[in-house]
Amino acid sequence: MSYSFIDLYIFISFCYILGRVLLVVLEPEKFEYALKVLDKSKIVEYNQIKHVQSEIRILNAIKHPNIIRMHSLFKDNSYIYVLMEYVNT
Repeated sequence: MSYSFIDLYIFISFCYILGRVLLVVLEPEKFEYALKVLDKSKIVEYNQIKHVQSEIRILNAIKHPNIIRMHSLFKDNSYIYVLMEYVNT
């Protein structure tokens, strides 16, 4: 399945040191996702390149009911965008 940012509606935001996590809604179907937005400059500044690469590699490889699933990965010159399933607790 392919998504574009036009299809996603940003609902709520949560900030942390390397970026932020947004609750987004895919408009036609009303599916909720978590969009992790990582700032590339902060990843380099805090020397977290290997950690971020490992996280993305692991999330891409593991399919388990107890681990949040990564659906897509986008990037541009400034940010890395990780689209993940949203778990409402």
